[in-house]
Amino acid sequence: HHQAGFQKSPHYAHAQHDTLVAVLWQETSQISANIPLCFSQPSQTSPTQLVALQGLQANQNLLIHPTSHKWLFGYIPSHYRGYPFALINEQDTARQVLCFDLDSQLLQDPVLTDGQAFYTKQGEPSPLLKNTLQFLTLRQQGLQQTQTLVDQIVQADLLNPWTIQIETPDGQKTPLTGLLKVDETKLRALPATTLQELVHSGAMALIYAQLLSEARLVNLQKLWQAHTQMANQPDELDLDTLFGEEDNSLKF
Repeated sequence: HHQAGFQKSPHYAHAQHDTLVAVLWQETSQISANIPLCFSQPSQTSPTQLVALQGLQANQNLLIHPTSHKWLFGYIPSHYRGYPFALINEQDTARQVLCFDLDSQLLQDPVLTDGQAFYTKQGEPSPLLKNTLQFLTLRQQGLQQTQTLVDQIVQADLLNPWTIQIETPDGQKTPLTGLLKVDETKLRALPATTLQELVHSGAMALIYAQLLSEARLVNLQKLWQAHTQMANQPDELDLDTLFGEEDNSLKF
């Protein structure tokens, strides 16, 4: 790939069906300011994860414009900001390798004038490639740290099913299931020693971030209504005025 490179994605079409996205504890304050946090267990054999809720029905991401696929408002989760790169576990080993999503159609070989090269003329990884690898490595570490906190919450038996049923713009009420949330009654009943452990580890901050973010369901309702307007008047909706502008930076 010494002559290859890629073009940065101009949109987020690859995320348009992501109702949930895995997030890090480091970005909960930015995310909870816009959309709800919750927990999800993809399967019985997989661990419970901290996720952000991006839609109110399956295969729906209300944070992405329905036609242009631009990000509409608020903070963009770190999960999307390494795309089209990802760290993948090498088969039969514990080593992780930097991979590129060929389905993105963003690969250029050889690299063009509008692209970003993978390597310098001297054969060294380009600054962009180095930064991408560093970002993804730090994000992987953040995922492991976040999972430790979530496991502690699960072990304290604080999660209960969270079924969301909101009336859609067409008047239908379809419940969204498979989500988990913190049970405040269980939280108040915990012994002092367990509460102290949750505070000391940082899990308590995660608990309150999730509880407080539940009020952000109203933003998803507004976005669902806005999606209908965007289909008819795509240039007349001012989302910055409706929701306010948010800082899109992330530091580890």
